[in-house]
Amino acid sequence: MEPYWVQQKVEMPKPQFDAQRLGDYISGCMKNGGAVTINLGIYQDGSVDPKAADVLKEVRERIRISG
Repeated sequence: MEPYWVQQKVEMPKPQFDAQRLGDYISGCMKNGGAVTINLGIYQDGSVDPKAADVLKEVRERIRISG
């Protein structure tokens, strides 16, 4: 989702995947018994970028609806 795990710049980059693309990928993995890990950049205070959090919240809703 993001290119690095710890904050390297003031702003985190825009997430590489939107909710539809990431949700479709995760759903496909789940149908085949696979697991998915997601690389999230973490700010030095331990928080996650709100843009990435929004994508993950939407993915959660998509998977709940389709699951």
